[in-house]
Amino acid sequence: MNDANMVVPSRIVHKALLPYWKEFCSFNRANEAIIDSDKLSKLYRFRARHRLATKLVSIHAEGFSEQTLRGYTAGLKLMLAYSAAEILGSALGEPVTQWEMIEPELAVSLRSILNRAGTRKDILFCKGQLRNRLEDFLKGTTDDVRIAATALRVMVAHGSFTPSGTDSLTIKGSQAISQLTDLMLKTAEKHFADYVVKSVTVTVNSTILPLTNLD
Repeated sequence: MNDANMVVPSRIVHKALLPYWKEFCSFNRANEAIIDSDKLSKLYRFRARHRLATKLVSIHAEGFSEQTLRGYTAGLKLMLAYSAAEILGSALGEPVTQWEMIEPELAVSLRSILNRAGTRKDILFCKGQLRNRLEDFLKGTTDDVRIAATALRVMVAHGSFTPSGTDSLTIKGSQAISQLTDLMLKTAEKHFADYVVKSVTVTVNSTILPLTNLD
């Protein structure tokens, strides 16, 4: 394997342990059957997908340039992060398409990426509401970068994402997508933490206490 093809990981380093996961597991062990099996299964899948998205450093393939691999790595990490958010949203009854991530500066970079890719909203989204939201984002009516994340996720999953087409061959372009990935992961972490704090209790000294009472 050519070391020159190794891709620099995202600059933001996440903790290996999902915040509040330990507390959640403690609660679940002490209070079996409180969380229904479908939700529990989804939460464990979320944690696994979140971990993979967080831990993925780079992809390797012989015969590809460093720039190409950097672009595909950025796209794949975003798809994994978005997938983790989708699973969590399904578990909590909070669809990821209803999440809001307002980041004006990042939005400027992502508009450039999507416009460069010649994004066709009618092809990406079959639902009118999603098409309209993407149009609003591209026009600058909203700086909700979650919309861009949804569009890029669809492009990666369905094959229309290419490093050259999305400007992710460049360090600047790949960093913009990586920043979006980091934000998606952090937003998912916050949704999970809010769920644990508001809805789950843990056993402390043989007493069931709300997490909000723990300092």
